[in-house]
Amino acid sequence: MVEQDAASAAARLAQLKRDLREMKTLLGWSPASGRPARFMHAQSAQAHLRLAAVQQMAQSAGLPHLREYVIGPYVVLYAHSDTEVVLLALKHQRQLTYIAHQ
Repeated sequence: MVEQDAASAAARLAQLKRDLREMKTLLGWSPASGRPARFMHAQSAQAHLRLAAVQQMAQSAGLPHLREYVIGPYVVLYAHSDTEVVLLALKHQRQLTYIAHQ
């Protein structure tokens, strides 16, 4: 955010944090509120490898479902069960892929 516009970075980050808190509240009531993860139908070999890594992370956490939640220009990837939600990655909508950290 600083590289894009240093003057407004702090305000944009504060807004993103507010939006993430709102998302957390909503997903607490309804974990499947996000859209189905769009990258699940990847075609390239590299995309399949990334998908497998994300699926492994979700399965190891015992959270079988992958979904995305859109917050303005950001897309949040999360895994969930009926009772638990775990944030896996956050990306700007212009980014092609998620960068997942283990």
